Amino acid sequence: RDVYKRQAREAQGEPDVTILAGFHVHLANGNLKEAKAWAERLPHGTGELVWDLVRARSLGALVITHDLGVVAQYCARMAVMFAGRIVEDGPVREVLGSPAHPYTQALVASLPGRIAKLGYTVTGGTPPDLYDLPSGCLYRDRCPHAQPVCLTAPARVAVSAAHGAACHLVGARA
Repeated sequence: RDVYKRQAREAQGEPDVTILAGFHVHLANGNLKEAKAWAERLPHGTGELVWDLVRARSLGALVITHDLGVVAQYCARMAVMFAGRIVEDGPVREVLGSPAHPYTQALVASLPGRIAKLGYTVTGGTPPDLYDLPSGCLYRDRCPHAQPVCLTAPARVAVSAAHGAACHLVGARA
């Protein structure tokens, strides 16, 4: 009987309580590797339950995704990476609301709502070879604002107290 009840719950999109319990036990004991393994067994769409547990226990969570909607919904801070390097970081609202690095600007411009309003722009150039990274700014071959200074590696520049970008031209383009 219990098997049929569990199958009925799962058919309605409810996760298996055994899996949730396993996830919760390992998370509570600080065994994040095992908690991750249990979380991967949860049905799609149960991410809310995971976030509720993270919030309830005041834990931090590292979210690696290309989905800016997930970042906007669940995260307080974010870092944008290009070719394995952080090019911009800060509070989500600041980074998405006022992107400073040209790559972040291109990402935000590629959101469906922005494309519908402003049209689609193709980024030129080619991505760098990750096995043989060039010196300087890794985005320079694709950047519409590239200058000779971009041949040297940029340092992180403060956009605000909590928001920074690794770009020589931050603040220069007004």
